[in-house]
Amino acid sequence: MKDENWQTYGICKGKMQNHVMPWSNFRLARHQLRGCTQAPTESVDAFFRRLHTIAAVCEYPNVNEQLIDALIFGTKSKEVQKNLLKKSKTLIATGNRKCTYRGGHTSAIGRAAES
Repeated sequence: MKDENWQTYGICKGKMQNHVMPWSNFRLARHQLRGCTQAPTESVDAFFRRLHTIAAVCEYPNVNEQLIDALIFGTKSKEVQKNLLKKSKTLIATGNRKCTYRGGHTSAIGRAAES
């Protein structure tokens, strides 16, 4: 592709992104993330996906830790909360409903019984 085509592509892409998501308020997103609680009929997996969507806008330097904290504080599942709190190693939260322990071990969040 010619340089002018890449420039045109970049301009078009920027305009499209501004149209779809014209303004991002990371502080508002952080406030929403901190106040998120799991709905009574919401599964842990659905709650985690919702947290992940909000966290994507938060601009945290370490979004994984913030995401895990939000899950611990906001979940209705005492089992999930208990399991996450007893892990001393840092967890890496991913969008596919898993928490990966640094070292490679992965476990699904939704495996814990929901209360």
